[in-house]
Amino acid sequence: MSAGKKIVIIVAVIVILLSIALSIGEIAVGSLYLRDCPAQRYLPIYLIVAGVFAFCSGGGDGAKIKSRSSDEGGSSSVDICGIIVSIFLFAWLICGSVWVFQLKQCDEDVLTPQTNATDGCFTFDSDYSSKSFYCHKTAYEFAFTDIVIRWVLTALILVFQICAMCL
Repeated sequence: MSAGKKIVIIVAVIVILLSIALSIGEIAVGSLYLRDCPAQRYLPIYLIVAGVFAFCSGGGDGAKIKSRSSDEGGSSSVDICGIIVSIFLFAWLICGSVWVFQLKQCDEDVLTPQTNATDGCFTFDSDYSSKSFYCHKTAYEFAFTDIVIRWVLTALILVFQICAMCL
């Protein structure tokens, strides 16, 4: 095995381990704050679904890397399932990006104790936790950071897939 292939495999394993760790965090945060973001009720659901699917596909990706490194043979049902899950996760990442990045934080002068609705903004202020425009800070910031990391991982995976085909 060439040095280039070893590097690609090592980086792929690191990306998979990082993805699995991130998946566990997604499931935990999404579950903990399931009802704590009425401003965007899909945000915790996005985290849970993304975490479960990414966690379950992490082991499959590792099996594909191992089988490709030892056997340069053709396609299998594992590859087809992996492609379907990858397409779903990519579409789900786009949905999560829309749900998270469309939210904007309210200006403080808009909020008063009598405020019942806002014009498309949300607040982290727990004084408004019973209002429809509230979102728990941890849930939102984790989802925001998670989506940025997922986009970076997607780009890295794409680059390393291209590199692996060239070697």
